Amino acid sequence: MGCIAWFAIRPTGSTTTITRQGTFGLGTAWWLFFPTMALDSSVNMVFNYTRSGTDATLGHPSAASTIIGSTSGFGPGYTQGFGSFAYVSGTPSRWGDFSSVFLDPTGATAGRSFCMASETLIAANRWGTHLSCFQSAGS
Repeated sequence: MGCIAWFAIRPTGSTTTITRQGTFGLGTAWWLFFPTMALDSSVNMVFNYTRSGTDATLGHPSAASTIIGSTSGFGPGYTQGFGSFAYVSGTPSRWGDFSSVFLDPTGATAGRSFCMASETLIAANRWGTHLSCFQSAGS
């Protein structure tokens, strides 16, 4: 079982304080791999990662995200993955280490528009790339 643990650390002079922390994915029927994180101007965090597991519904190799608001807990995210992967012994089966999330530094919503890319299963034994962008509700 894999999970993602995160910490918000604030250095002040010679001391460092953990101001927020959390964990997600713990106790679920799937595993989380290769997380990336971006922070917007309103201190909203977006984690983008790949996931897989043994559950028939949730176990497909998928692209996924979790949003953690600056003042609230977990927000809606996405999961996208279709089909199943049949591993054959001796066959190369790299998957999941292609995941990113970043802020769009330009445009009308500079500092509030997140864009994400992840490798995902688009059909049985066929890989694809999931791309998505959204704007946070910051000021």
